[in-house]
Amino acid sequence: RSTLLSNPDQPDSSAADFYRDSVTNHYARIIHERMADGKAYAFAFDDVGNHESLVHDGNPVEARLTLAPLD
Repeated sequence: RSTLLSNPDQPDSSAADFYRDSVTNHYARIIHERMADGKAYAFAFDDVGNHESLVHDGNPVEARLTLAPLD
């Protein structure tokens, strides 16, 4: 995310500060850009600041999974 280069106060969990430097993890940047809500486990520390793709329901009743064809 390149926040170590720009912010001495760590962890920096502000998504506005991520990927602003040319030296960055472009793989993680692209994965996050393509997620519907911007959340994904593309970077080792995505759980810091709640940027991971965690889905949690303390009392689930139903679950559905829709898969699109892989062409």
